[in-house]
Amino acid sequence: MPTRRSPYLLGALVIPPRLATERSPNGIPPVETTAPRAVQPTHVAPVQGIKPQPSTAPKLPAKIPPRGAGAGQSPHEVDALNHHIAVLHRKRRRLATTAWIIAVVCAFVTGILTGVFASERGLLGIAPPARASLATAQPAVTTGDIASVANAVLQSTVYIAADAADGTSTGSGWVYDTDGTIVTNTHVVVEKGELLDNIVVVSADGTHYDASVRGYSREYDLAVLQIDAETLPQLTLADSSQLHVGQQVIAVGAPLGLQGTVTTGIISALNRPVESGELGDASFLNAIQTDAAINPGNSGGPLVDMSGRIIGVNSAVAQPIGAERSTIGSIGLGFAIPAAQVKRTVDEILQQGYATYPAIGVQVDTRDEGAGALIVTNDPGAVIPGGPAAAAGLQPGDRIVAVNDIPMHDVTHFIVYMRSLTPGETVELQVKRGDDTFRATCTLESKRAD
Repeated sequence: MPTRRSPYLLGALVIPPRLATERSPNGIPPVETTAPRAVQPTHVAPVQGIKPQPSTAPKLPAKIPPRGAGAGQSPHEVDALNHHIAVLHRKRRRLATTAWIIAVVCAFVTGILTGVFASERGLLGIAPPARASLATAQPAVTTGDIASVANAVLQSTVYIAADAADGTSTGSGWVYDTDGTIVTNTHVVVEKGELLDNIVVVSADGTHYDASVRGYSREYDLAVLQIDAETLPQLTLADSSQLHVGQQVIAVGAPLGLQGTVTTGIISALNRPVESGELGDASFLNAIQTDAAINPGNSGGPLVDMSGRIIGVNSAVAQPIGAERSTIGSIGLGFAIPAAQVKRTVDEILQQGYATYPAIGVQVDTRDEGAGALIVTNDPGAVIPGGPAAAAGLQPGDRIVAVNDIPMHDVTHFIVYMRSLTPGETVELQVKRGDDTFRATCTLESKRAD
């Protein structure tokens, strides 16, 4: 019988070094992507069909009539007048030329200043104050309009790449605050317990930033990165406890390295117990399930409501039992970490450099397929001395069948439910020992996340 881990596939994408020349196992050439290109300026054609208006300024005569044509004028007077008019003509030509030169210079200077203030930095590397205030503002969102929401969320969604052992690990992320804090999945930047090298964040406008890792939690599959940017617009977290099945949602990210991809769907289920990752390096998620298309590379990207608020972080997609990772595409079964869990974990990392999770101080058998969670048998250390479970009288071989009167379907359900709680909470366990069932009360302790 297959284990419970087989239906799930992490949402990250690893691109082999020779992606551009190799073919995938199913014979389909890999998708090639190109770096964002700068937008070329648009050349505006001159307006046609507008006639110049006649000037109302008085005109100078071209020349005084020749001698003999004017009445009562001596030849000397005529010559003097002709000389004076010639001088006036030369002065007008010089004035016209000077005015034309001034207009050209003004237009050129205006163009330079416009380009400078439209760029990321002004003269001498100083950003104009107006630019800074505009950059941190979230674009206007028309609630319920997919195009409006997508446009706003795209500005705050980033593409992430890092050097992995077998190529490049890629994923998505989003701006948590305007101090350059980026949230993504742990599995995008951590492999087999080790941080990946050369982590790069690419913003929506194509700017590349070197990123450092402030902290991460393997248990919740969340990582916090830091980049040197203070003008990126941030996203707002929604209250994920108010979600309902059937609610319309939008997923944004970089599936298969295609940055700025938007997909839509609905919430298919809530509180879905999901175990994702390899044995010994798994995350247990009390997940939001969605049918919005999520593929490898969407990992860490935002799942938002129709007001553009984060309701979850895309983390995993379903995988048919026995399927190879390289053949998987979206089958309408994606899973996201709820916003409430994201906020608690991210804020802990920002405040203390690490995250925590609640524990009762037992080791459960993850291979057991019975109802509830079986405490490992024949191992005295399975119930940690001095822990909450030991204080409540639990023993190796006990089976926890319910928590807070909620039946636990299996060991994954138990771990996921316990991880959804917070340290310090008191829970009531229903425990089966042989043919007897009893209740025990535990106060959850805090454990530092890996």
